[in-house]
Amino acid sequence: VTGALERKMKSLGVKIFLNEPVRDIVIRDEKAAGIILEKSGKSVDADAVVIATGGLSYPSTGSTGDGYRFAKEAGRHLFRLYAQKMM
Repeated sequence: VTGALERKMKSLGVKIFLNEPVRDIVIRDEKAAGIILEKSGKSVDADAVVIATGGLSYPSTGSTGDGYRFAKEAGRHLFRLYAQKMM
């Protein structure tokens, strides 16, 4: 399924950045207008941004909670977040 989704996005000209940490989401006129990459500092303009960072509840998967920070900085309402250590 992921392969089919990736092929379709590429055929539509969607730029995909896997395993490329994002430092910030660029907001213009209250809309996501691009990203700034962490390592290179490169700015990538976009018509839309999909944030797929995982959740705060499972840090063992590599999620840092950045998605929540991006959403908050974009003016989105967040519910109170909890993290629970899994044994």
